[in-house]
Amino acid sequence: MRKVRALLMLVGLLFVLLACKKGKTYPDSQDGLKQLATDLSAASDDDSAKMGKELTLPNADKWFAATFGPELGPKLATEYSSEAAKLPTIGSFFKAAKAKGKSDLLIEKHMTADDDGANILQEEAIKAMKTPVPLYTINAVEPGKTIGSSLWSFVYVDGNFRYVGKLKAVKPGATPLDELSKKDLKDALKGE
Repeated sequence: MRKVRALLMLVGLLFVLLACKKGKTYPDSQDGLKQLATDLSAASDDDSAKMGKELTLPNADKWFAATFGPELGPKLATEYSSEAAKLPTIGSFFKAAKAKGKSDLLIEKHMTADDDGANILQEEAIKAMKTPVPLYTINAVEPGKTIGSSLWSFVYVDGNFRYVGKLKAVKPGATPLDELSKKDLKDALKGE
C-alpha cells in the first residue's frame, strides 16, 4: 500500500513539475489576453523576456501560408521574422505605457473586416484571410480614456496567444493612418 501511495505521489509531483515547466496558459478570450497583458506588465525583465519569446508563432511560415494563402503568406512571414526577433523586449511596451500613466488595459477582438475597432491593416488582413481567425489588440490607456498605445495583432494558436505583428504586407504603402481604427478616429475627433 505504501509503495502504491508513494508511486501516486511521485506521479502527481511529475504532473506538477511538467505544468510549471510549461508555463501559465490563458483562455482564448479578451479576458485571457487581458490577463496575459497584465502578467506581462507586472513581470520582471527576465520573466517578460521569457514570456515574450513564448508569444512567438511556431512554424510561422506554415501558419501564414495556411491563413493567408501562397501569395500573401510568404510576404507576411518575411515581415514577421523581424518582428518576432523583438518579442523578448515586449515588456518595454508596458513599462513605457505605465510611465505615461496608461495603466488600464483594454482588449479588442476583431472577427470581421467591418469591425470599427479594427485598424485598417487588420481590416485588410481579415479580408485577405483564406482561413479566418480573430485578431486581438491590446490598448494601454489612461484610466477613463479609450485612446492610448496599441499593440497588435495577436491570434490564438495551439492553445496559446501568439503575436503575429502589424501585418503591413497586406497593404503595401501603408501609412501611420492605416494603424488607426475608425473608432479611434471618431474618439480623437470627440477629444477622448
